[in-house]
Amino acid sequence: MVQVEVNKMRSDFTINITKTNQDLEALELKLIGYTDSETDTLKKSLSKKIDDATEQVKYEAERLRAEFELFKSKDHKELEARVTALE
Repeated sequence: MVQVEVNKMRSDFTINITKTNQDLEALELKLIGYTDSETDTLKKSLSKKIDDATEQVKYEAERLRAEFELFKSKDHKELEARVTALE
């Protein structure tokens, strides 16, 4: 009688281990899918933010370049006026 109970407990334990391993494998696959999708979402979000920041920096650089060219042109005109006045 006791041997039957022991065998039943061993069988239940083995079944439980198998079921637990299957559950863990399923959970692992689900978590891999979740992390892959989250990583993809973050990658897209970061790429967009980097692209936006790059465009903003390009715009600002172009604005400053134009402002500098205007300053150079004004300064050059003022220098020409001085030279003309001194001649």
